[in-house]
Amino acid sequence: MEIKHKNIVRLLGYCNEKTRETMKHDGRYIVTCKVETLLLYEYVPNRSLDQYIYGDSCQLEWNMRFKIILAICEALNFLHTELNKPISHLPLTPENILLDKNLVPKLSDIGLSDLFEGLSPEGTDYDPEITRYKAPEYINRYTISFQSNIYSLGLLIMDIATGEKNRSHARQTMDNSHFANVRQMWTDEYIASKYTSLGVTCIGQLKVCLQIALWCVEDKRKDRPSIREIVNTLNNPYIGRALNKPGVSPILLLSVQPQRLCFPLPPTRLISRLLCLTNNKDECIAFRLLTDNPGRYHTKLPLCGIVLPKCTYTINVVVHEQTKQLPSNSDKFLTLMCTTTHEKELKNLDADSAAVLFENPDHEVQGMMLPVVCDPPEETISDQIIASKNRQVVLSVDVHPISQVLSMDVHPKEPWILTTNQRGTLCIWNYQNKQTVKSFEVSPGEPVYSAKFIEAKHWLVTGDGDGYIHVYSYDTMEEVKNFRAHENNIMSLVLHRSFPLVLSASDDHLIKLWNWAKHWECTRTFRGHYNRVTQVMFRPGYTYCFASASLDGRVKIWDINSENCIHTLNAHPDGLLCLHYLKDKQLYYARYFLVVGSSDGVAKVWDWNDDEPNYVGTLEGHTNRLTAFCWDTKHEVLVTGSLDGTMQIWKPTSTRYRLENIIRLNLGAVTALAYTQESTRVVVGCQQGIAMVEIDYV
Repeated sequence: MEIKHKNIVRLLGYCNEKTRETMKHDGRYIVTCKVETLLLYEYVPNRSLDQYIYGDSCQLEWNMRFKIILAICEALNFLHTELNKPISHLPLTPENILLDKNLVPKLSDIGLSDLFEGLSPEGTDYDPEITRYKAPEYINRYTISFQSNIYSLGLLIMDIATGEKNRSHARQTMDNSHFANVRQMWTDEYIASKYTSLGVTCIGQLKVCLQIALWCVEDKRKDRPSIREIVNTLNNPYIGRALNKPGVSPILLLSVQPQRLCFPLPPTRLISRLLCLTNNKDECIAFRLLTDNPGRYHTKLPLCGIVLPKCTYTINVVVHEQTKQLPSNSDKFLTLMCTTTHEKELKNLDADSAAVLFENPDHEVQGMMLPVVCDPPEETISDQIIASKNRQVVLSVDVHPISQVLSMDVHPKEPWILTTNQRGTLCIWNYQNKQTVKSFEVSPGEPVYSAKFIEAKHWLVTGDGDGYIHVYSYDTMEEVKNFRAHENNIMSLVLHRSFPLVLSASDDHLIKLWNWAKHWECTRTFRGHYNRVTQVMFRPGYTYCFASASLDGRVKIWDINSENCIHTLNAHPDGLLCLHYLKDKQLYYARYFLVVGSSDGVAKVWDWNDDEPNYVGTLEGHTNRLTAFCWDTKHEVLVTGSLDGTMQIWKPTSTRYRLENIIRLNLGAVTALAYTQESTRVVVGCQQGIAMVEIDYV
């Protein structure tokens, strides 16, 4: 086999040497010609690598050692991936790395594993220097594979980077001791003290090489990286801050979980996986997520954002349905970059505009390569663990393509979600079997902003853009009743928990109370807002009280027995889009809070347990309009949704609400939220689909 690669001892040609001799045959002398074929290789004058990297004989500066590491990896990648018949380089040791006159490394003794193809190489441990580079599966079962090469490569990189040799020949136990010593000893401080002349980039390179080495020597073959992952990481322009591997202290400003995204093969629909970026620092960190293959992702990349201090930013990475199965070692990567920023730089800065920070030469940018791999479905883990200071949050996301959702309601008994959308379609979706139960058009081409189940009558009620209320039987989907309720769009509907009453709110600034037990008689009209009424909600624990939010910037509290409002709050001059009541059980008795969301993404909270409301605080985190709230009763966390495409999780404390997690579902603007008591999941309605999000604390 002729191999042409600059970092492999190359075959220069063939030479046929002829020898002649005279032999006597049948009493006669004849001349025989014997041909011997010789292989001619290039001359490599500087001996082998082991003469240059250990102890007092170490003559190589870091820059040269890094070039050697990279060249060895590229040569091994050539053998593994670019030949018609890939080669596993069995004896990959410093003694088999030869240096030419310019100290360019050359792999020698390639193809020795071919000698053992189909055979057991038992008894070939003729040299202890070679033995210590052999992988555990080779020692125990004589298994030869590309991942056995990776194990040898890890030890080789470790030797080159540290200048120290693992002198144990007792194998596994001693090796693990050596690896643990490298992890513990070669800290940032030790590297900086040992190599005082190295700059930040070189120190970063050294740390990344050590992390790659420790990754390569994992006991299980499947846990080791491919040679392509290694080469791409070393060629990363942000190598100085690159790799994050389980069991190794993170180099990035952000803690990243997981270190590789695993998708099933092949996905039959949109498949999503969570990438969790945790900021444990006291300053904001901007990130940018890039790919060389944007067509593969439903998620729009590049993606930018800001991770706030002591907070986690969860990115839902969604891939399109694949038409063919990709190999499990497919060469796919995401690149994550991050940089520290300051709060003053975030003034009026949209999260998607954070990309500008990466063009500023004053910002030090760090980066890492994230492998995107394909595994069989049974080996793919859908839940991701997000580490926080005192606990862990387990999130799982399931995506379904119900688009342009405007509102949602959860059936009290059936596993059903009722949705309305921008196109005037009403849909009942079963969240257990992930199937659509029923779907039909209420107002073709016109948005429908609200619909509710009336479980006692097996009805559902909705309003259209012309101000009509429609009532349907969800058993037969026949229309029971329709009537003109308002002059314009009906923006919000809400059912009373105990009485046969429905509140409707509209663009015409009015709120009306309807008694469905009396043939939908309008029993009261509430006037007082001077702009669109965006949402109404009955107050829990109070039979006759409800609240309303309006684009006039006011919250009004009403009693259904009176047309006059009880209280008015000037909540926000930019207008209010949503409100919600929260039931906080942290104290000895339950307390109710009212939270309202505004057009500029700010939410305000009032404690309303006395006669007069008491302002609690402001929640700032979204960069666009707040559209929905949801109270997770199991974990007592507030979930907020926004047109900025994120949902955020807020945990109440004794003094304030703390932002715990920002979740970017990458399904467009978040327009609706609902909580399913039975499954303890939050249902998120988005511009491009519905996501079921499981939140848990462990």
